Amino acid sequence: MGRISDITLTNQAEQRIISIKTETTLKNMQTKIEDCREKILTYLNLLEELPAGPCFTIYYSFTKQNVEIEVGYPIAKMLPPQDDIRMSIIPAGKRISCLNIGPYNEIPKIYQEMDQWLAVHDFETNGISHETYYNGGGFTPQEYLTKIELPIQEADEPKKKKKNYSYKKASRRIDGSTFLERKKICNKTNSQQWRKTRWVLCPSTSY
Repeated sequence: MGRISDITLTNQAEQRIISIKTETTLKNMQTKIEDCREKILTYLNLLEELPAGPCFTIYYSFTKQNVEIEVGYPIAKMLPPQDDIRMSIIPAGKRISCLNIGPYNEIPKIYQEMDQWLAVHDFETNGISHETYYNGGGFTPQEYLTKIELPIQEADEPKKKKKNYSYKKASRRIDGSTFLERKKICNKTNSQQWRKTRWVLCPSTSY
């Protein structure tokens, strides 16, 4: 079906999360995401706690071989960390977002539409993308409901030498990645790899 909502600009409140941040190969990314989800849910069950929302994945950096991701859930309160499971806060800020229904391999065209929206409205991304998955197992690919979000800033804002988009324990560098660059690299892979790499950003000029 494709995009089922307008691309909208919102001021997102800060959000507590439980997550695992990791690097993996493109080939093993989907397996790694599932492993992280299972590990987090097992830990929450041990604490007799529930997530405050559906699973998300944040995509930071990407090469032809490796990807840096963070898999997690929103939580209502901070919990004790364990091993590579951490608690942190996604800071408040501006985002654009939209909803997509359909197979995951159709999501790249949504990123292109969002990239066009940014150009028209004079905004730019910070090189990070968020995807929230409202369903999955038990649903057909045509029923998959995904929210795509891009943290943004105004294009004419002064660019700092080291710009942070960070959780409280990790700094993120803003880069000049575009979704068209991502599509160009991912198109070199087969359809299964394309499904797995649709989210990630290709680093270009950093500042």
